[in-house]
Amino acid sequence: MLIQSLSDTPNNEVIDLFREVFTASEGAQAGSSLEKLVSQLASHPSPDEVLGFGAFEDEQLLGAIYFSRLDFGDTHRVFMLSPVAVSSAYQRRGVGQKLITEGLAQLRIQGVEVVVTYGDPAYYGKFGFQAMSQRLISPPYPLSMPQGWLGLALSGESLPAIFGKPSCVTAFNDEALW
Repeated sequence: MLIQSLSDTPNNEVIDLFREVFTASEGAQAGSSLEKLVSQLASHPSPDEVLGFGAFEDEQLLGAIYFSRLDFGDTHRVFMLSPVAVSSAYQRRGVGQKLITEGLAQLRIQGVEVVVTYGDPAYYGKFGFQAMSQRLISPPYPLSMPQGWLGLALSGESLPAIFGKPSCVTAFNDEALW
């Protein structure tokens, strides 16, 4: 399995993967919502703000992950992990774990200090993510499930307090996603 940037992968292939995976697991509405979100992330013009990675085997896309910048208006380099999807035929084979591990390694190389995500604490805890207070690092919008707000300092140290409300890339400017 090869993990590489999605920059050379046709957007429709990535969008189809997310729509199919989320439709199968959470229903048509979730599939449609992820299709819209990933379409915006895949076409984002700045690699400084949105990074996508795919897991490939024999040129077939098995899974994909996106990281997008949260801008606090200061020098902190914070990215958010979301979304991630693995083809139904390849789930429970370590594809998602490899995508997350390799994605975090690439962010570390690029000087990113903190990665946050909004998801299952038990799953993301395997990678070192910890539940955190919204006062430590604020999300861009109010959270419907605050227990899912998680952070990871890529230095291996404690999460720093980062003050202020961040702006996110346009794709996440929808309160329904939070």
